[in-house]
Amino acid sequence: MRLVCSLTEETDDKEKPFHERAGLIHVVQEKTGTSVWIPIHDRLRPELESATRSAKGIYIVTREDGQPYAVEGWKSVWQRDKEAVGLAHTTKHGLRKNASIELIEAGCSEEMARAITGHKSSQSLSIYAKEVRQKAMAKMAVKLWNVAPVEKVEL
Repeated sequence: MRLVCSLTEETDDKEKPFHERAGLIHVVQEKTGTSVWIPIHDRLRPELESATRSAKGIYIVTREDGQPYAVEGWKSVWQRDKEAVGLAHTTKHGLRKNASIELIEAGCSEEMARAITGHKSSQSLSIYAKEVRQKAMAKMAVKLWNVAPVEKVEL
């Protein structure tokens, strides 16, 4: 997981608050090395507003002294603290998988999801999409089943 994000700006107007200027974050996926530009999600904007800035980028998660973690330090903190934030069952890879699933559940195509997640091929993403479609189909099936008339059969 890379914590540094380079930000582009839609305007040179430095008087505007950050969230009104920033449009995209640049992320290099650790697993694939894929470089992706991602529009900033509305729920991320407040985090970026309060994030620590340096010449290298913006750090969303920092040590208590405000400095960024080294990669190994971050891995240790993640392992130690993920339960406290309700993510005990996840791995760093699991976060990428969860993002993939959320994008597909939101109605994004696999290609759109790959543009965010940095998956190089559709192979693994199609597995997640299949899981999402199966879950949706099962929910629809049970809805129909719940309202279907029940005929008693004498044995």
